[in-house]
Amino acid sequence: MGLPDQARRRVLVDVVPPMALWVLDLVVSSGNEQQRGILPAIGIAYAFLGYVPLVVRRRYPRAVFLVVVGHALLAPAVTATYFPTFSWWLGLYTVAATSRLAEAVGALAVASLPAAAVVATNVRDASPDHRASAFVAAAVPNVVLLAALFGVARWARWSGQRHEASRRSAEEAIAAERTRIARDLHDVVAHSVTLMLLQAGGAARFVRQDPDRAAAALAHVDTLGQQALVELRRMLVLLRPDDAPPGAGVASSPSGLTNLPSLVDRVAAGGTDARLVVEGEPRALEPGVDLTVYRIAQEALTNATRYADPAAPVEVRLRWLEDDVELEVLNRRAPGRRAAAGRPEGGGYGLVGMRERVLSVDGHLLAGPQPDGTFRVLARLPAARERAAATHG
Repeated sequence: MGLPDQARRRVLVDVVPPMALWVLDLVVSSGNEQQRGILPAIGIAYAFLGYVPLVVRRRYPRAVFLVVVGHALLAPAVTATYFPTFSWWLGLYTVAATSRLAEAVGALAVASLPAAAVVATNVRDASPDHRASAFVAAAVPNVVLLAALFGVARWARWSGQRHEASRRSAEEAIAAERTRIARDLHDVVAHSVTLMLLQAGGAARFVRQDPDRAAAALAHVDTLGQQALVELRRMLVLLRPDDAPPGAGVASSPSGLTNLPSLVDRVAAGGTDARLVVEGEPRALEPGVDLTVYRIAQEALTNATRYADPAAPVEVRLRWLEDDVELEVLNRRAPGRRAAAGRPEGGGYGLVGMRERVLSVDGHLLAGPQPDGTFRVLARLPAARERAAATHG
C-alpha cells in the first residue's frame, strides 16, 4: 500500500534532500587530501547527526540552522577526518528563503563562521610560503558560493510571494465576480417571482369568470416558476464559496441584449469606432443567459476602450445559431499599450469575470490575441431554454 500524496510529498521535500546531501558530504570528505579513504564510523555517525535536524527545517528554519552551524563548528573537536560542507548551506538557504530580510542577513553572517573555519583550516595546513594563496583560494569560492546561495534563496522567496499574491488576487476577483453575478441573478429571480404573484393573482380573479384566461395566467406562472428554479440553481452554485468578500462586486441594474445597441452607441459616442453586426434571427433567451451575453459585451468593450487602437474599429458580432448564441468582440491593440504584467486584459481580472459568467450558464469562452494582431473575445452560450433547463434539472 503506497503512501498518500501528501506524505509522499513530505518525504520527497523534507527527507530526501538532507539524506542525499549527507551521502554526498561523506563522499567529498572521503576524497579530500587528508582522508583519502573511507571515513571512520565516528565521522559517518557525526555527519548523520548533522543532517537529521534538516528534516524539520521548513517547520523550524532558524532553530535548525543554528543547530547545523553549531554541529559544523564542533566537528574539529569530535573528529579530525570530517567537516560538514552542505548541511549549513541547506540551513542558510532555508532561512533566507522563508524569513524576513533582517533575519536572512543575520543568518548569512552566522554562516560566515563555518566558512571562516574552512578558510582557517586551509591556511593552517598550507606551507608558510603558500598561505596567502591558500587564503585566496579558500576565501573567494566560499564568499561567492554563500552570496549566490543567499541570492537564489531571496529570489525564490520573492517569486513565491509574487505567485501567492497573484493567486490571492485571482481568487478574490473570482469571488467578487461570482457575488456580482449572483446579485444579477437575484434580480432576475425577484422579477420572475413578482410576475408570478401578479399572474397568480389575476388567475384567482378570473378563475370563475374567464377560465381560459385564468388557465393562460397559470401556464405563465408555471413557465416563470421553472425559469426561476433554473436561475436559483445557478445562483446557489455561484454562492458555494463561504469567503466571498462582503459587498464585493455590487452590480448595476440588470441589462440585456435589448440594450446592446445602446451600449455600442455609448462606446462609439466616447470616441471609439464601435460597430454592431447581428447575424441570424433574434429570439428570447433565458434571463440569465441574456444578461450574461450583455455583461460579456460590456466587459469586452470596456477593455477595448482602454487598449484598442483608436484608428481601428471595434467589431461586435452577435450570431444567432440553431441552439446557441455567439458573441464575438474584435479590436486591434494600440502600439505600445500593454496590460499590467501578470494580469489579465484590462488590469482588473476582466477575463476571469467573463469566464465565471460563461461557466455559470454552461457556455464556452475563448479570449486572447490573434496572429493578425487583433484581440478576440468569443463566447458561445446556450440559446435554447429547454436545453439549459435540462442541464440544471
